Amino acid sequence: MLRRASLLLLMVLTACQPAPLAKPPVQMPDAGLPSVPIAAPTAVAIHGTVRGLRGDVYALLAALPLVPVAGATVSLNGLKATTGADGTFDLTAPAGGTLEVRYDVNGKSRLLLGPAVPNAVVDPVSTLVIRKARAMMALGAIAAMPSAEDVAKLAAALQGSVTAPAAALEDDLAAAQAFDQALAGSQTATQAVGTLAWAVRTPSQQLTKPLDNLTARVTTLAGTGLASTDGPAAGAQLLAPAGLARDAAGNMFVADAAAHLIRKTAPDGSVSTIAGSGTPGFADGQGAAASFNAPAGIAVDSAGNLIVADAGNHAIRKISPAGEVTTLAGTGATGFKDGAGAGAAFASPQGVGVGRDGTVYVADTGNHRVRKLAADGTVSTLAGDGTAGNTDGFGGRLNAPRGLAVDATRVVVADSGNQRIRVIALNGVLGTLAGSGTGNTDATASNAQFNAPSGVAIAPNGDVVVADTGNNLIRRVVTGGAVSTVVQAGALETPLLGPVAPRGVAVGADGTVYVADTGAGRIGVKGTGVYATFAGSATSPLRNGAGARALFWQPRGLVRDRSGNLYVADTANDAIRKITPDGTVSTYAGGTTGDADGPADIAKFRGPSALCLDPNGSMYVVESAARRIRKIDASKPGTPVVTTLAGDPTAKAEFLEGKGRAAHFDQPRGIAYGPDDKLYVADGGNHRIRTVAQDGVTSTYAGTNASSTQDGTLTSAVFERPAGLAFGADGTLYVTDASSQRLRKITRAGQVSTLAGHSAGDADAPVGQQAAFQDPSGLAVDAAGNVFVADAGNHRIRKVTPDGAVSTLAGSGLAGWLDGTGWLVRFSEPRDLALGAKGELYVVDAGTSRVRVLTP
Repeated sequence: MLRRASLLLLMVLTACQPAPLAKPPVQMPDAGLPSVPIAAPTAVAIHGTVRGLRGDVYALLAALPLVPVAGATVSLNGLKATTGADGTFDLTAPAGGTLEVRYDVNGKSRLLLGPAVPNAVVDPVSTLVIRKARAMMALGAIAAMPSAEDVAKLAAALQGSVTAPAAALEDDLAAAQAFDQALAGSQTATQAVGTLAWAVRTPSQQLTKPLDNLTARVTTLAGTGLASTDGPAAGAQLLAPAGLARDAAGNMFVADAAAHLIRKTAPDGSVSTIAGSGTPGFADGQGAAASFNAPAGIAVDSAGNLIVADAGNHAIRKISPAGEVTTLAGTGATGFKDGAGAGAAFASPQGVGVGRDGTVYVADTGNHRVRKLAADGTVSTLAGDGTAGNTDGFGGRLNAPRGLAVDATRVVVADSGNQRIRVIALNGVLGTLAGSGTGNTDATASNAQFNAPSGVAIAPNGDVVVADTGNNLIRRVVTGGAVSTVVQAGALETPLLGPVAPRGVAVGADGTVYVADTGAGRIGVKGTGVYATFAGSATSPLRNGAGARALFWQPRGLVRDRSGNLYVADTANDAIRKITPDGTVSTYAGGTTGDADGPADIAKFRGPSALCLDPNGSMYVVESAARRIRKIDASKPGTPVVTTLAGDPTAKAEFLEGKGRAAHFDQPRGIAYGPDDKLYVADGGNHRIRTVAQDGVTSTYAGTNASSTQDGTLTSAVFERPAGLAFGADGTLYVTDASSQRLRKITRAGQVSTLAGHSAGDADAPVGQQAAFQDPSGLAVDAAGNVFVADAGNHRIRKVTPDGAVSTLAGSGLAGWLDGTGWLVRFSEPRDLALGAKGELYVVDAGTSRVRVLTP
């Protein structure tokens, strides 16, 4: 319940209480705002604070030169209150209500914030969340009533664009517009405000000096995002199809994750777009007016509605047959909560299925749960308790479940973190159908092995078809648990021979298997003949050029050399790209999928995902999908030469020590060059930190075969899918432990401890263990020991001080692309960072396929 809400009306850029205006305030542009007559006209603009459900106070800054006026109308779910003489009001309403704040000019009431904007929503977990601002409205992140010093600091952060005395602003609309323009940076006020988002912070997330973060400015250095192409089967472009669903008429519906679109392939393979703007965001609406963020799972209900697991928005969406997009559950913020509609919270849900009674089942990946959404909109938990594990029985435990499928009696789950296919009875009893650990073994039940299975479908005869992502295979599990391979992984430079990182599957009435062939950018098909392309051209969007002319495809890794050049692991393009200090992009190595060593311009890569440099300028490359470490030797004149240092792309994902190809990895992610001339590798699937010597000998540095979180010595500490690595100046090794949502550190003496984080969430805090991350990925460390983290799941860049205090440098928490300042910025899955010579941070923004620069 909203206990107390304060609306303290102030003059712009002054903390002093102004005298009443002698004449009516200026009329702001209507800009399409709804106007309706009201009985008692008043004059008011919003410029003050709103108190959330837990007592946290946040400021709304409006560039409107008005003084506190009694009689402003505020409503919540139809309940109304009127501001008193001091501008405050009391209002009680249920969580999930809609806040409307109106002001009046010349007898017309105009909506300043509310559902038509859209949308100011009371978050059922904690606070008011303002999704978008209105023209002539700027939103800040002040955690309390601003002092004169705070306001002066804000003016400085906004380049001092509004410096006139308050009285002069009364009729100076241009000054108010300058305020917005300063906040928008290089974009126009209309563009900036039209896409502006600001998620308020809970008390545990508040910073000591919140306004400090308004000074961090983000711009785009290179990349212009990606485009998708509709059309005939062979001419269409699918960027990264993730989820598939097939209707009775033979239409295939595709969640195209990298394009942030929902696509349709007709029975002839032609592709069209059903919904989505093509830019990551969170908006309901008709067709292209709606926005998604990395949609992953998709299903069709009996009425022809599409149900979408909108992973990046942590929400479940519905698309009607007419193309109208609505949100069934979730608010856009990560978390966990059962409830109805906006009263429910998810964490990167990846899969959905619909039961015969219309119940929607959700693979809530980040929460290690399977949830169900009833017809009345109520979300509850079917299985899993939020702790990653592998336990059968009522409720049981799961580990990062991704895909699911439903029939009359069961929910079948691709339990990706456990490398198993699980079955949940509709009463919540969890069991294991097949799988026992990471590998590639066709066998029965627990003797079979998978590698990060991501998608499942139930065939008409009851068999379960599996997208075995890490093995690049399509598998079949029959009743009783016997596993066989349906589609083999072939030579990846010849895509017809096999799928590349398949994520989703669907089965036709005749048993034909359709595959969301994510790595190849197509829909594959396997009937009675060979595996072939059903739709999509699999043409990679690799384009060199200056700044925004360049194109990347799901870049993930980043490193900077001493000359200021940036190198990007352009993952889906199988290339290493180079960006000069002026933003010119070229291809440094690769660009073709394969396994060939040799000169950099003819060598082939398979999903390069992380990079580091040694003092001589040679580069080391992690290829997560190929489970190997490559070296690009630049120590000699001429074209750099690519060799394989460790790992075997033909071997199954497993843990083996050894030299060169005899060493085996499982989903290696991060890499760092150590002071002992060794490479340190975050071997995610094996939950270890490994070292690779210059002769290719690989050994374990820290971690065990367990998957959990435990601090201690190198041999007793336990990690859970470590991701990013970086050394500090004192030799401390910092680790983002992705699945445990923690930042860990390893001292030179070999002691492992937790610096910050405790569970999935989005929280800043002065004490590290009170902070929360969501899929922390790459990191960088400055000379003072501050650690900067690409908090991918929260779409933020975080700063962690040496004593563990966590703050947000930039990012609103809502996915998208918007340059600007501090919490007004939007990222989409930032994956890696590199520190510049002047303290600037370079960011690989994977979801928008751009490289961006954060300047403190």
